[in-house]
Amino acid sequence: MIETAQQNGSFTKKFAWVRGQIWICNGLLLVVAFCLGWRMHTNTRVQAESAGSVFFQLSGLDEGDALTLYYPDQKALYVYQGILTGNAYLGCTYRFQLGKPGEPITRHICPITVMH
Repeated sequence: MIETAQQNGSFTKKFAWVRGQIWICNGLLLVVAFCLGWRMHTNTRVQAESAGSVFFQLSGLDEGDALTLYYPDQKALYVYQGILTGNAYLGCTYRFQLGKPGEPITRHICPITVMH
């Protein structure tokens, strides 16, 4: 009976020691993963531009709201006004054709779009 109690006590101590090692190992893995993640994101920049890309800007959230789309390949800005009010199908309001820096910007009225 005394041997069994000693063996159980020894087993409990070993089990507690193994559990402690598991916690330490998991903690170290967590710290290493955090450090790697922190290091990986420090010098990363988003490379969003590619062939056929489009850039957009939403301005205003009232009656004067507009969505502006810029297509670098065409060097053109397309403006859609009143996008948050009225019909869900919207046509372009204006198109601005860009040239070289310093040149005048040409504004064109977009053709009337037919709703489908």
